[in-house]
Amino acid sequence: MRKSIHFAENTCLERIASRKEAVNNTSGHRGVYRRENGKWRASIGFQGKVYNLGTFVDYEDAVKARLEAEKKYYDTFLEQYQNRTK
Repeated sequence: MRKSIHFAENTCLERIASRKEAVNNTSGHRGVYRRENGKWRASIGFQGKVYNLGTFVDYEDAVKARLEAEKKYYDTFLEQYQNRTK
């Protein structure tokens, strides 16, 4: 684990707080990509693990799954961290 004020529980706080799109993103949403079979896959990385959120026929469903996972993992983690540092 890195020794930095910006890391907590092996997670970079700035990275999950900013959630910027990669410049090579082709789907329009972070963590969502189109598979060769035409279906959409959603995933999220958190604390060194990658969670597969599912494969979806509709792009909107994949984005919805990703946004829900961001709330579950990122927002909850940031809130807990901010409450501890007050």
